[in-house]
Amino acid sequence: CVQVTSGGTESILMACKAYRDMALARGVTQPEIVAPESCHAAFNKAAHYFGMTLRHVPLDPRTMQVDIRAMRRAIGKNTAMLVGSAPQFPHGIIDPIEKISALGVVAGVPVHVDACLGGFLIVFMDAAGFPLPPFDFRLPGVTSISADTHKYGNAPKGSSVVLYSSKRIRHFQYFVAP
Repeated sequence: CVQVTSGGTESILMACKAYRDMALARGVTQPEIVAPESCHAAFNKAAHYFGMTLRHVPLDPRTMQVDIRAMRRAIGKNTAMLVGSAPQFPHGIIDPIEKISALGVVAGVPVHVDACLGGFLIVFMDAAGFPLPPFDFRLPGVTSISADTHKYGNAPKGSSVVLYSSKRIRHFQYFVAP
């Protein structure tokens, strides 16, 4: 299921809104985003706009990927979503999405992959002879992916997509005025 948006920030906002509403529907009253310190600033904006708390997780100083043990400790009863980047904005490094996905499965928390920066390139890395670990819907915990079509997808500036693993999740993105 895909939704076209006006850019990566809006794609991230829509995913966060969907997961906030999913969390509210299951009784969470103070939804939290658990994301690496290296996540895009749009997650800060989403937390502010949607009344969520953003819990930044430190990076491993050697790899500059999110510290998985710290992410595991940050998950709690209010966790609405986990975030990983493929690749991350500041360093161009891919977070360990397989491990984040596994955390999400165990905790019953959806995982969003921010692939806005290079999502349209890294899907072709295997074919180019540079195998990468999976970062997409092949992983059971990954439930949404944002990717900017205007960066490397040859689309006009100001276009992005947010993909959901199911229509049920995408439904939480919508709002209809009474």
